[in-house]
Amino acid sequence: MTVATDPGPAEGVSGRPAAIAVPSRRFTAEDIDAYAALTSDHNPIHCDPAFAAGTRFGHPIAFGTLVLAAIWTRLEEVFGPDALRNGDAGVRFLKPVLVGTVTTIDGRLEGGDAVDGPCRYRFTVTTEAGDTAAVVDVALRRTSWPPEGSAQ
Repeated sequence: MTVATDPGPAEGVSGRPAAIAVPSRRFTAEDIDAYAALTSDHNPIHCDPAFAAGTRFGHPIAFGTLVLAAIWTRLEEVFGPDALRNGDAGVRFLKPVLVGTVTTIDGRLEGGDAVDGPCRYRFTVTTEAGDTAAVVDVALRRTSWPPEGSAQ
């Protein structure tokens, strides 16, 4: 896995981050194998290069939930371990993330101006070819800013 420098969140109107960048990531065959073992999901479109070569993608693709996990992890880093409790997400997968492709994920605050209340972020997953692979809308029910116990 390759990770780029994390610029950190930029402050929004409410004091919450207006933007949240997820470190760039290359999903490798090793990442796919580890995730398949963890989830017991060995779908050949993800795990079998010979099988995947014969599909319309022509190459193994990353698990969508593995890509989403990068967003969930970043939200917990920014808002604390309870960030996702009682939250909602809407996901639209538009293009596959081919194994070996670098992705960038950028989130923008879409709503929620109260310092301690619900807020919404929209994350866009982009491949190194410039394709939008997914759009993820996340509603966090209650987020205090800064998170309790943080040095923010």
